[in-house]
Amino acid sequence: TGNLLLPLAALSAPGVEWVGIDMKHRSVQLLEQRITNASTHLPARVRVWAGLIDEYAGPCDAVLSLHACGGASDAALALAARRGVPYIVSPCCV
Repeated sequence: TGNLLLPLAALSAPGVEWVGIDMKHRSVQLLEQRITNASTHLPARVRVWAGLIDEYAGPCDAVLSLHACGGASDAALALAARRGVPYIVSPCCV
């Protein structure tokens, strides 16, 4: 839903693009709504991708996975490994 994605994007350096990935239709809608209602520079910095992490084929320079449930943490780590990029993963259930 972008609860942490949007503040990070707002505070990031100009030119940094963020991609919110979620498989839940309602979460994607909520994130899109929050981007639209946010400050004017966020729509240029944040994109939304609906689907599984395993299926994401867009650009990726780093992986940040927060509160990823179940196999989503594993999928985020696998994405980082496939792309050879740095990662931060914080699962929801420890």
